[in-house]
Amino acid sequence: MDSAVDTPPNRCRATTVAGAHCQIASDLSVDGFCLWHDPLRTTEAQAARVQGNAAGNASPKRAGNAGAIKTVTPELAPRAPETLDDAVQFASWLSHAVVVGLIDARTCREAAYALGQFRFAVEKRDLVRDLRRLQDQVDGLKKRRER
Repeated sequence: MDSAVDTPPNRCRATTVAGAHCQIASDLSVDGFCLWHDPLRTTEAQAARVQGNAAGNASPKRAGNAGAIKTVTPELAPRAPETLDDAVQFASWLSHAVVVGLIDARTCREAAYALGQFRFAVEKRDLVRDLRRLQDQVDGLKKRRER
């Protein structure tokens, strides 16, 4: 946990459990450690953790209020998209579901992101297929010309 030779300037001197340099640059001690890695401030760090946990437990998401995560059962969810048309239908369902309260906005955003990744993958796959087909046509034309 102590300093490493390659500590970035103005960053905590500690090394994380994963073996990387701690990237915290604020509230460094005179010795160059952040609150979480400073052996002389463990009591202060523990108090900050307790305060953070208390604040987190009072959040609406954990208390079951309006900000709670809300999803539907697999039976009510649309089937996984296989085509771009399916993705359009799924996106339509998502927008309706979030408006009428079947799912929460965060779930909708995550699903919309996943749909975007699906769309990107399908488009890339189709472009690669088209490129291969065109390359085969070019190769065929070259062979004909050589004869």
